[in-house]
Parts: sequence; C-alpha cells; structure tokens
Amino acid sequence: MPERSIVVYQCPGCGNPIAPGEDYVSAREYEVAADFSLHMKRHDVAARAERRFHVEHFRGRIGHYFYELVDDGS
Repeated sequence: MPERSIVVYQCPGCGNPIAPGEDYVSAREYEVAADFSLHMKRHDVAARAERRFHVEHFRGRIGHYFYELVDDGS
C-alpha cells in the first residue's frame, strides 16, 4: 500500500499552520532583489513558491519577499 504524504501549509504572516477548512488566500512569493520593481514584467522575475496565508495575515511584502495575490478564496 503506498504511503500517503501529508501537506502542511504554514502562514508566512504568523508562522502557524493553516488547518484544514480554515479560510486562506494563495499568493506567489518573489524574492526582492536590488533591481526588483512592482512594474517588472512577469517574465523578468520568477516566483519562488506559492504560499497560503490566513486571510487576516496576508501582506504584500514581508522581509525580503514580495507576495502577489493569486486566489482570494472568492
């Protein structure tokens, strides 16, 4: 019988896991480089990962990372 993998999403805003059934938003994570600009074309910069945030913890930027909202849950 194949092993089941468990996926845990950790909110970048608070550091806590997002429980099954809890409201969340999805965002693409980009590292902020010296030449980073909000007006860069998508092909000029590659997303590092897609992250899930608790709805109330979503921020457009945390530390050295910028987050592009992908899905607001609606």
